[in-house]
Amino acid sequence: MDPTALEQALLTVAARLDIVVRWESFDGVFAQLRGRGGLCRLGGKQLIIGDATMPVIDRVGVLSEALSHVDTDGIAMLPLVRSKIDRYRARRGAVVATHPRHLKLVVLARRARRWRGGAGGPPSRSG
Repeated sequence: MDPTALEQALLTVAARLDIVVRWESFDGVFAQLRGRGGLCRLGGKQLIIGDATMPVIDRVGVLSEALSHVDTDGIAMLPLVRSKIDRYRARRGAVVATHPRHLKLVVLARRARRWRGGAGGPPSRSG
């Protein structure tokens, strides 16, 4: 699927979730921002905002990352679109598996990641 079609599919998912998507130029006031955009809440409504000057492939990334913070289970979408959103969910460690066996694997993987970040072994219980 080409990036433009993928962007349109992601915009459709956002619309089904009642999320407004706005592309604004990040000049002037927003020039100091380092981000590319993302999900925010404004006046009780969810909003995805991004830099209008970004290439399409970057807009796809902003949309996918933003939608990864929202429950999309009840929304019909193309498998490619769902996998793109789920990959962003997995990057930040969110659980995307629903089968009990898969959930156990996710928990074990998280524990292994934490252990590797420390002194090379499981955390000690000193008290």
